Amino acid sequence: MTLLAGFLDVVVRGIGLVAFSAAVGGVAFALLVLRPFSGDLSLPLLRRSLRLIVWGGVGVAVTQLMSLLLQLAALGPPDGWPVLALLLTDFGAVATLRVFLAVALAAAALSCFCFIRQTLKAGESKELPVVVRVNANVPASMKEMKVRYEFYPLQKFPGARGQ
Repeated sequence: MTLLAGFLDVVVRGIGLVAFSAAVGGVAFALLVLRPFSGDLSLPLLRRSLRLIVWGGVGVAVTQLMSLLLQLAALGPPDGWPVLALLLTDFGAVATLRVFLAVALAAAALSCFCFIRQTLKAGESKELPVVVRVNANVPASMKEMKVRYEFYPLQKFPGARGQ
């Protein structure tokens, strides 16, 4: 059983490495390639990057949990699993931290409302966070900034499918 668990652990960790690479690659692509561009072309790519980050984070969390369970199966006596003993080891603590961080990464990518369709009914209101970044080189004479929002029918939304 120990050899089989060891083999499965290697396979699961390989899948986890692919998921981790997808999540980190999605973050890097969004920050380094798409962030400098703002426009209609980057929106669909940014949505795909966010999906990649979410699925990568979920994949890391799931494979890390599977790795923990495989270790429990391999090390545990037939009468029960030493769950607490495993979680108190460095391996267990780091694995648990990885699960939480991967879930947090996926949640952060999901919560980016500006790249996810928000449907409002007539008269409905919703509070959504907005972050405005202002260039540090703005002249001191500038005292006011205006922000404009545009609402599009779904069929005319820039980057909508079918366009």
